[in-house]
Amino acid sequence: MWDERTGYVRLRWSGFSAVFNDEPFGLRSGYYKEAEFDGIDGPYVYYGDDAGYKVYNVTAHGQPVKTTLTGNGKLHVEVPIEKPMQFNVQLRDSVSLTPSGYPMPSRLLIISDIEGNFKGFYDFLIGNKVIDSGFNWIFGDGHLVLLGDFVDRGNFVIQVLWLVYMLEQKAAAAGGQVHYILGNHEIINLEGIP
Repeated sequence: MWDERTGYVRLRWSGFSAVFNDEPFGLRSGYYKEAEFDGIDGPYVYYGDDAGYKVYNVTAHGQPVKTTLTGNGKLHVEVPIEKPMQFNVQLRDSVSLTPSGYPMPSRLLIISDIEGNFKGFYDFLIGNKVIDSGFNWIFGDGHLVLLGDFVDRGNFVIQVLWLVYMLEQKAAAAGGQVHYILGNHEIINLEGIP
């Protein structure tokens, strides 16, 4: 669809329906190439009906898998790096607005431009004693500020986002906070700008 405001053509089709209906798909511009998966991707979660959340993953063998997560079930996240990692995430029942200002915490750590580099982000958090090797929050009442550009380029953007989601909950339970401030890469992706 042509967007006169930006001068860009916007594509609003993710391909999920074709993937999970076992149909070939691709983008065509004078040729056709079927899209292929080359390993773990996801999980992608959609609010379902009363039966639970719809969860979409791609396995290490490139096979799409659709499941339903019900009740207090936890979402399993895999990170296929040189030393594979995995963690479980509890989905929130609801989302609430948070304040836009906070008093200065006893400890403050700021990072930006992770761009899907899970290992780099994990090592940074371990090295600065924000988490332990089991993904447990050990930063107490400290605040972790994420100054954007966590998405866009790397191979593990989804896993980085799930780690942030999980750390928000673990930090709050310990009296700390995680603040995610959108950068230009997040905004560009949300607006669908190529």
